[in-house]
Amino acid sequence: MHLQQPNHICVRSNRDRIVRGLCSVAAVILLVGCSTRMIEKKAVELDAVKLDVLGVRLFLYPGVYPPDMSSVFLLKNVEINYGDEVLDLGTGTGIQAIFAARRARRVVATDIDPLAVENARDNVAYHGLEGKIEVRQGDLFEPISPDERFDVIIFSPCFPREVPEDTNEILNGTFTDRCWDVTLRFFSGAEGHLKEGGRIFYLMGFEANMPHVRRIIAENELRIKDSSAVLLDEVMYAVFELTPLRAGD
Repeated sequence: MHLQQPNHICVRSNRDRIVRGLCSVAAVILLVGCSTRMIEKKAVELDAVKLDVLGVRLFLYPGVYPPDMSSVFLLKNVEINYGDEVLDLGTGTGIQAIFAARRARRVVATDIDPLAVENARDNVAYHGLEGKIEVRQGDLFEPISPDERFDVIIFSPCFPREVPEDTNEILNGTFTDRCWDVTLRFFSGAEGHLKEGGRIFYLMGFEANMPHVRRIIAENELRIKDSSAVLLDEVMYAVFELTPLRAGD
């Protein structure tokens, strides 16, 4: 025989669930608030610089490379679709990763510098994004598993200041420059971590570097889907959106 619960029991049960839900939300808000205050206190102790990037508060720890106008230019030209998985290489303060997390389902941010990794992790925690952004330490793709694939890879390397006459000097290693070495290693490994239909957003500075970059892109069987350039403080910067060449392209 089926016995129907009295109405007052059903009401109390629903009320209890609502109260538990509100308590859970309050607990999360409390934890985020505590984390925010702890990071603000740490930033003061470290004499960190407070930054406002397109309305987003970030802390810049001493010794970490600061975001600049070219970083903002990259931000404005990166396209993230809802649900994308994103890899941000050389994350620094975490600026690209934090903005990408607005749409991305998951973001992995890496940096070779342990100070930058600490800075990025704290900025991520300050915005309550630990559940979406994972910050790892390592050189380029070193901290990425061989089978990890992403919809978007974002990279803003150091910009070479010395430029050879012939790109072959870069490709065959006779022209040694740390920034060109980083660029070569990035492009040799990038496609292996892209999903089908994935995109690369790559920032390069200085007009003299652009022909060499285009040659390196072609040598690694990537194509320039789109590009945007800007002159900032008399220096030309370009963001390239790249996709892999496929059979028949």
